[in-house]
Amino acid sequence: MSQIARAGSTTEQYQGFTALEKTGASIWMLTGTMTATAPWTVIGGMLDVEGSITSSRQTTVNSGGTLSGAGIVGNTLIQAGGALMPDNAMPGSAMTVSGDLTLQEGVLYVVNVSADTSSTSNVSGTAAIGGASVNAMPLLRNTTPS
Repeated sequence: MSQIARAGSTTEQYQGFTALEKTGASIWMLTGTMTATAPWTVIGGMLDVEGSITSSRQTTVNSGGTLSGAGIVGNTLIQAGGALMPDNAMPGSAMTVSGDLTLQEGVLYVVNVSADTSSTSNVSGTAAIGGASVNAMPLLRNTTPS
């Protein structure tokens, strides 16, 4: 995985962003700990948070975007047409929201369930669910007879 750095530098990362936007249909995976306070906006595709972006003022997911991962985010708003998929919907795993989580009407909250557990979101602040739809997908097991 590459880092964002000035041309010719292998250690200095860009700093001072005023906003961070995920666009396009691709998947971006964030690892490590982000210390910038710039807000994140997922305009399209998937932002997979496996580290921590709690220092960000706000994480917003627009229509057509998805927030996933088992990392830690700060205050989060999922707008109509957006999706929240804690840890890519793997059962027994969780995304942590260190702050408030708001799901507007028309949001898709995707969880995967097994006989014993499900994927979850742990919210330390207020969780406001404004008519979001929950899509619970059963974990498919190999059912081939032995």
